This record gives sequence, C-alpha cells and structure tokens, in this order.
Amino acid sequence: MNVRFPIWLNRILMLLVVVGILFRFVNLDHKVYWHDEVYTSLRAAGYTRWEIDQELFQNKEVAIGTLQRFQQIKPGSTIADTVHSLAQEDPQHPPLYFAMARGWLKLFGSSMTASAYFQHSSVCWGCH
Repeated sequence: MNVRFPIWLNRILMLLVVVGILFRFVNLDHKVYWHDEVYTSLRAAGYTRWEIDQELFQNKEVAIGTLQRFQQIKPGSTIADTVHSLAQEDPQHPPLYFAMARGWLKLFGSSMTASAYFQHSSVCWGCH
C-alpha cells in the first residue's frame, strides 16, 4: 500500500520541522543548562565523580573559577580516560556519545553554548 500525501501537506510538514529546529537552536546561549548537559560536559571533559565530589561538594562556597575549570577538558586526560571513568562509574552510558562530545569540545570550545549545541544536535542525529 503506497500512500501519497498532497504536495501542500508535505510542504507544511517540512516547514513545521524547520520551524521546530529553529526554535530548538535560537537563543540557545540564553536557555537553562540542564543537569544532564552539565553531566555530559563533566564526563566528556574527563572528570570522574570522585574528583567532582572532592572539589564541589565539601560544604563550602565554590568560586566561579573552580566551577568553570570543570567545563574545560581536564589537562592531561584523553578519550581513554573518559571511556574508562564511564566504564567504572556509569557503565550504562554509551561511551561513543561521550567520546564524540569530547571531540566536539576540543573542536568548538567548552562554552555552555558549544556544549548545548552538541547535545541538542545529537538529538537530531539520533545519538542520544
């Protein structure tokens, strides 16, 4: 059974998809950075849960510079470190996704906007 939609309906559906994609990406730098986006940034940057807990969850004020350091790729770490920390601490997460996120951070920087673009784009690619 081969169902054909009218051309006008196809064009309306394509327009709606384009508008939906635009709404997803417009002003992305002004949208809330969600928990899962923070988690992806930390993991892709090569940090372990223990390192994060030791620095950030010690019942004290944390300077913004300390927080921003965790957005950068961890000095001296590799993709293998990212995959190893996932295997040890969160084996249910797909290592290829985090390896791709790390590559994205290296190419485009580790700003919240760059990180969010990767994560929102990966939804469109069907990676996440």
